[in-house]
Amino acid sequence: MKPAALLALTFASAAALAGPTNPFTETFDNGANNWLGGDFLPPAEHANGGVGDTGYISSQTGFEFNDPGSFNTVFRGNKGLLPGTDASGGAFVGDWIAAGVTNLSFSLRHDIPEPVTVFVRIAADTFGAPFPGAVGIFFVPVFAGEWTDLSIDINPANPQFVTYEDSSFETVFSNVGFIQIGIASPDGLLGDPTLYTVDLDNVAIVPAPAGLLAFAPVLAAATRRRR
Repeated sequence: MKPAALLALTFASAAALAGPTNPFTETFDNGANNWLGGDFLPPAEHANGGVGDTGYISSQTGFEFNDPGSFNTVFRGNKGLLPGTDASGGAFVGDWIAAGVTNLSFSLRHDIPEPVTVFVRIAADTFGAPFPGAVGIFFVPVFAGEWTDLSIDINPANPQFVTYEDSSFETVFSNVGFIQIGIASPDGLLGDPTLYTVDLDNVAIVPAPAGLLAFAPVLAAATRRRR
């Protein structure tokens, strides 16, 4: 076998075996770790000032050209196109159902002059494209100037997931490749040319408590019945 073909096979085998690191917390203490801003550019990195005065990242967003009810993606934890370019070293990439991921959480801070609604879109990896996705809404107002901890249970019965984009819980969460975190456009700021800063820290996935792991096959079966 030619060296190039052997190298490609090695990467393919590694990709097939890779999966989420559960539990895992991205603290950003060592920089952005391949996370991106909403514009696909690297976010600003900060060595302190985060939760517990540790590292965090920040990105800017604005609402000048937004329509009512629209959403701005502010941060992207993407699977990379090349080896070594995955956000957080690929710790969030793969089959969340098989890995027993039951919760995603993160801390967010902003300087937007009114409370905002935050969303997360967790998308499958479809030949490198982020589709379909599960869109989750955090039904709590997030106020300016303070770190707010946000959490969403990875469960098909969770009403925070408002759409699976004509797909299913199982299709998305068995092949996660992308995490997008953002903000719903505040009606009072539509047309405002100001750019606002949003900060992100402690993006984490966790497994179910040991006593609940026995129910994982039941959850998977229930998910299939809903398809």
